[in-house]
Amino acid sequence: MFDNESTNKKGDYAMKKLNFLTGLIVGVGITASSAAIASNGIQAVLFPSKVVFHINGAEKELDTTGEEPIINYNNKTYIPLRLFAETTGSTVTYQAPTEASENKSIIHIFEKDPDQLTLQDSEGYVSITHAKSSIDQNWGGLSGVIKINKDMTGKAIEITALNKTNQVIGTAGLTIEGPAQLSVGDVRRFGAGYGVTLAQNEEAVTYQIKVRDTWALTNNSDLAFVGSLVEDVGIAFDGGLVDFEKNGFIFKVRFLNVYEQSITIHPFQSELQILKLNGTKEQLVDRYPLAALEGMIPAKSEYEAWLPAWHFKNKSGKPISPGKYVLRLIAPESLNYTIKGSDEVKTISTLTKQSRWEYDFTQEQIDRFAK
Repeated sequence: MFDNESTNKKGDYAMKKLNFLTGLIVGVGITASSAAIASNGIQAVLFPSKVVFHINGAEKELDTTGEEPIINYNNKTYIPLRLFAETTGSTVTYQAPTEASENKSIIHIFEKDPDQLTLQDSEGYVSITHAKSSIDQNWGGLSGVIKINKDMTGKAIEITALNKTNQVIGTAGLTIEGPAQLSVGDVRRFGAGYGVTLAQNEEAVTYQIKVRDTWALTNNSDLAFVGSLVEDVGIAFDGGLVDFEKNGFIFKVRFLNVYEQSITIHPFQSELQILKLNGTKEQLVDRYPLAALEGMIPAKSEYEAWLPAWHFKNKSGKPISPGKYVLRLIAPESLNYTIKGSDEVKTISTLTKQSRWEYDFTQEQIDRFAK
């Protein structure tokens, strides 16, 4: 098994096998380490060892003083995979089993690269390593490994690509593998795709990482959610969906600017509510206040609200009962804004086209996600 820091399961080990040298410790511990295989585990013995790596002419000893001992099973030595890999300078990511992964754990090991691109936001919330950029016609991308250093509750991660003259090429939020909940110490793979706002095929030279409250900017020339708007500016609220990889219900809230020019909006606040529908009565189950959104919104772009996955529980943390539920967005009816190059104050008379969605949640869904 894999020793996974993010799940805090001590004593789980990946099978990095070190075969014994001929004649080394012959017969010692063999009887004691003969394993009786249980249904979901093995019996093994501790195997205190001094393991020394010889890398580029330097020696580095494996640190086995913590809670990651070497064990012996079936006459083979097993070292925790993360400990082994990180001692060599590699980076390990772990994703717990899901239906999408055929109920198998997913482990990625990234070799140490002295020329790798590394990034960090100004407040040290996240660190990015093993970053790789790409460009394809009007789209750019960045992928790599992200480590969570601080509590990310209510936060959104935004990445901005810059060209050689330090102009913004594009901006995007990150798509991070694994559960929606990000915990301090998590190390995961990520990807980000952005619409290039300048010349086609312009290469990004550097990137900036920002951690914001709730909203993350995404340049998207296609603006796939424009049909959810009444006007050229507004909130696209498309309810939510069950996400098996994220192990919960994911909300879809975006603020769009369809204009060819950037706009500046007056501040507004909103809130997402989950209510139980009993006939004509509605009972509040949970709520998610969204941080205020204000200021400049780039041309043909969208801000996406980063909200934690909902695990079919009420405010007290108890599983809900099956039945009909309402997902409701509370937001101002109108909003004032100005278009770049003009002092004229315009008003969005209908900020959101759809503010309410109804869902039937089953006992099967509740049992699956309310863990």
